[in-house]
Amino acid sequence: MSEAKVGAIDTQETATETEEQDLAFASQWQLMWIRFRRHRLALMGSAVLVLLYGVAAICEFISPYDPNQRHADYV
Repeated sequence: MSEAKVGAIDTQETATETEEQDLAFASQWQLMWIRFRRHRLALMGSAVLVLLYGVAAICEFISPYDPNQRHADYV
């Protein structure tokens, strides 16, 4: 094997060892955050949830009607 391939393999092995050491000393919150970032559906769901909370925060500005207005025809 050439030295370039051996160097690449050594680099991958040391990167894996470093990641394992980081995970060994990570807190519970850090481990949960790592797993959450890997789950694409959870990320999309959280983006939708943030969007809905954002709309709820500014709903009075978005709404076309006054909240105190009554429509007798539709009661």
